[in-house]
Amino acid sequence: MTKLNRYALNAWLLSLTAVAVGSLLPLNKVPSDVFMLGDKFLHAGGYAVVSIFALGASMKNSRQVTLLLVTFGASVVIEFLQPYSGRSFEIWDILANGFGVILAVFIFQYAIFPLVEKYKLNKI
Repeated sequence: MTKLNRYALNAWLLSLTAVAVGSLLPLNKVPSDVFMLGDKFLHAGGYAVVSIFALGASMKNSRQVTLLLVTFGASVVIEFLQPYSGRSFEIWDILANGFGVILAVFIFQYAIFPLVEKYKLNKI
């Protein structure tokens, strides 16, 4: 595992924790201007960022798939826990989270990975 992979793994853990905390906060604790972009865009964008870190944490496809499945699985668990924190369960949130994971795969494959290869960043 390279230094860059370790940084990405730590960023994945931190970002997944931040998304979990933010998703489980009671709605009255969330600033109202957070929802100006639209709830589903926040879900997709948040899980896209988390998933990009997951993909960067390893260059082995099997580990990447495992980390993406853990990310998506965590999103489903978080959604089921939301009613216990004063929020509501929404299947559309889970679909938006899944879209974010899939979007991250395309962004990583066609934008980030080519740069990593071009500038030999995977040797750091």
